[in-house]
Amino acid sequence: MKLPRSRRIQKGAEFAEIRRQGSSHAGRFLVLGYAREGAKDEFSVGLITSKKVGNAVTRNRVRRRLRAILQKSIGEKIQPGSRMVLIARNYAARATSEQLEKELMWLLHRAKLVKSKKP
Repeated sequence: MKLPRSRRIQKGAEFAEIRRQGSSHAGRFLVLGYAREGAKDEFSVGLITSKKVGNAVTRNRVRRRLRAILQKSIGEKIQPGSRMVLIARNYAARATSEQLEKELMWLLHRAKLVKSKKP
């Protein structure tokens, strides 16, 4: 299953708006830029992998790993209305999927974008 188009940020203006108006947190492998929109029912995310990460094959591999992490394990934990930009750093190419997932969860907790566990 792919990440639905409705949850993807693809336009440069949207990326710039989130980076300009929102906040960010950085880790070793990823930088999370985020903004909140309370009216939406689902989160949206955009991925950035620059040429510093590696060649096209490496950049695509990092993007595929991040999308897989978002859709299988973390997607249901993210607060609705969150708009995020994930920027892969050059160390992300050498990270395992488990390391990327752990760091992404840590960044989401720091940004308070994880749903609370209230019944």
